[in-house]
Amino acid sequence: MKKEMNGQRGSYFTGTFLPCLICIMLGVCCAETDATAAEKAPEKEAVVLGNVIVTARKVEENVQDVPASISVFRDTEMENAGIDTILDITRMSPNVILRKNGASRIIQMRGISINEGSMSGPTGFYVDDVPRTSHFLNDLTLYDVERVEVLKGPQGTLYGKNSLSGVINVVTRQPGNTIDSRVTAGYNVYDTDHGKAPGFRLSANLSGPVVADKLALGIAGHLENTDGYVENCFNQDDAALKEDRKNLRTTVRWTPHDNLDVSFFADLMDADNGGAIYRFSSGPAATHRHQVNWDGKYSWDEESNSQTLRVKYQGNGFNLLSLTARTHEALTTWTDFDYTPAPVFGSGSMIHEMDVFSQEFRLSSADDSAVAWLVGFSGFTEDLNFQISVDAFGMDRDTTIERVGYALFGQGTYTFWDTLHLTAGIRYDYLDLEGEQVHMDMGMTGPFQDRYQGEADGGEVLPKFSISYDINNTIMAYTTVSRGYLEGGINHVFASDNDNFVFLPEFAWNYEIGVKSMWVDNRLKFNLSAFYVDMKDKQVVQWLTPMVRAIENAADAHSQGVEVEMRMRLFQGMVLFAGYGYTESEFDHYMASQTDSTVDYSGNSLTDVPKQTYHVGAQYHHPSGFFSRVDLMAADAFYMDVANTTKGGDYRLLNLRLGYQGERFDAIVWGENLTDDTYVTRRWPYGPGIVLQEDGLPRRMGVTLTYRF
Repeated sequence: MKKEMNGQRGSYFTGTFLPCLICIMLGVCCAETDATAAEKAPEKEAVVLGNVIVTARKVEENVQDVPASISVFRDTEMENAGIDTILDITRMSPNVILRKNGASRIIQMRGISINEGSMSGPTGFYVDDVPRTSHFLNDLTLYDVERVEVLKGPQGTLYGKNSLSGVINVVTRQPGNTIDSRVTAGYNVYDTDHGKAPGFRLSANLSGPVVADKLALGIAGHLENTDGYVENCFNQDDAALKEDRKNLRTTVRWTPHDNLDVSFFADLMDADNGGAIYRFSSGPAATHRHQVNWDGKYSWDEESNSQTLRVKYQGNGFNLLSLTARTHEALTTWTDFDYTPAPVFGSGSMIHEMDVFSQEFRLSSADDSAVAWLVGFSGFTEDLNFQISVDAFGMDRDTTIERVGYALFGQGTYTFWDTLHLTAGIRYDYLDLEGEQVHMDMGMTGPFQDRYQGEADGGEVLPKFSISYDINNTIMAYTTVSRGYLEGGINHVFASDNDNFVFLPEFAWNYEIGVKSMWVDNRLKFNLSAFYVDMKDKQVVQWLTPMVRAIENAADAHSQGVEVEMRMRLFQGMVLFAGYGYTESEFDHYMASQTDSTVDYSGNSLTDVPKQTYHVGAQYHHPSGFFSRVDLMAADAFYMDVANTTKGGDYRLLNLRLGYQGERFDAIVWGENLTDDTYVTRRWPYGPGIVLQEDGLPRRMGVTLTYRF
């Protein structure tokens, strides 16, 4: 019944909603004058680098004034670079990686990695100030977005749990008194060894006033369909990793008077995808790149919807904000557990469903206050169900988890002599966790049925201190110390008894120094930061028996490195940009249980941490409208296991975009991974002489057309 309803919703979306939205846009907007359109056209010819406003510290401020390492991507930058997903964002951000492992999408920064089986990621992920707590849906499609902010280092004071390595903020466009409307259509082809795989994208948005100065409405939709780039040789399915995605977002904004701003957001996502990902690169069942040979089921279906009410009130000397949100996420995957054409283990499924309700209140100083301060309260409830089953074994794990939490936080900045800024903040974060699992095994080690139960609760204190000094009007130096933590959880995949059913939080202190600067009459931006992260009580996987694993807090580690970002406008229309990250990350202490023995992994590198990541590029706009851009993104190889025996993940990706950008119409021809660099995103030994892996994206080329009404 659920799939039926999803299908009906998708049919309505593609067959009715999007064409109607485009027709409405044509009817409403064609009467608009050319002069008005010119006023709305993107500013592509500024002689100097303009200010970038962010809300990284929960208030609006120039990113160059924030004592932290932050990468910012504005809407025009994302459009010019062809940034469509969070994966694209991470590849252009130093020391940031999006780790793919089947359905999981875990964002990691500064060498703070986690092990398999965790239900939470180390990086906070927010959309319009609301956390998205599941790492299964982190690779968000970016459409109708104003900007994306990437904050590096623990952000526990203002963001709380699961911001151990940093935070990504996605800020969507807000409707106002100006009509903003556009349609974008694209066609692309993956170039694989076994053939071409076509796909298309269509997005549209319309926003503007319903009642001038009082009520505004925004609506946006996105469709994406591709055959994918993986072929299943077993059944000659050349769309084994297909993607069929639909997104819809609506925003209503009410401003009854100057000091009250009320917004309601609602978004919907539905995707029906193929799930054939892993292949053997060596051994008797080996296949070629981007080919699998599976006899079992494979699919990956996800859906989510969220609603947010945001109320902002500007009082006499203060600002008050209320955020009320509800989020529902669901994911169902099927995979062939033996990854072969033989019926060895059969198919297995995973069902993940989550409902979250959250509330946050923030009270902050007015923009012109001598002391900048902010205090707040937040709370949430979360209900989660996680099911894993393997047909051949008759094995099933059904886990139910309830989480309740609240936090009190505050931060203030005092300025001495107009140049020295002292910031101090603190947060008390409390979490109560209860879980239960029914574990049934009628095959390999059965028949039996067990029931595991566990709970944990506690509060954490998360301070932050920073000092920044304005050397002059364009150069600022800073130092920051902050603490963050990754919440504990339930051992939903590996539990064998009540003792190893629950694991506890891990913690990190971040020590950072940096410089933010503008040079050459504000035509060159150069930012540099260096950091050291001290990690305690790391959550690691321990082998208790040949068949039983547990997640335990059994290791300490550290990471250290630097980040550099540069952007320079050589002359009108010509921009150069670069980013570089270097990280060393290793275990200080890790005695790993290996069935009946113990192995010392102290001194080994943490998993999924490339030593170097970098991005360089150039972009040119000619006054005639001609546009060109080239990007090179790269990462070093990294270890994919704690024993440091398996490496992969290194890539060198060359992207090129050429075309025309006008006031109303854009036409861009583009290519990604033009050299067809061969790389893997996941690899691990599966037996003697046998390696299982997930291949990276092949070369892809396409054309994108945009019309602004």
